[in-house]
Amino acid sequence: MPKETIKLSVRVSPNTPIILNNLARVLGFEYGSSGATGELMDAIAQGKFLLIPCSNLEKVGASVDYFRYSNNVRENTPDNEP
Repeated sequence: MPKETIKLSVRVSPNTPIILNNLARVLGFEYGSSGATGELMDAIAQGKFLLIPCSNLEKVGASVDYFRYSNNVRENTPDNEP
């Protein structure tokens, strides 16, 4: 039996879909050669992934840039083109 799904429409910045797609792919949520952003959102909603505000990382001395740019999550976005 197929998994029941709904379509969700959200308003985001122009680069956000690209960034989320790359993030999903890096985290193993893949659909063909692309990221499965819907599966990533399901995992977040089900508590399988923990979201931590950058301000909390800074409080414990972790490098925000390491997490923000690790694994080329932001690669191939218009803001990061040479």
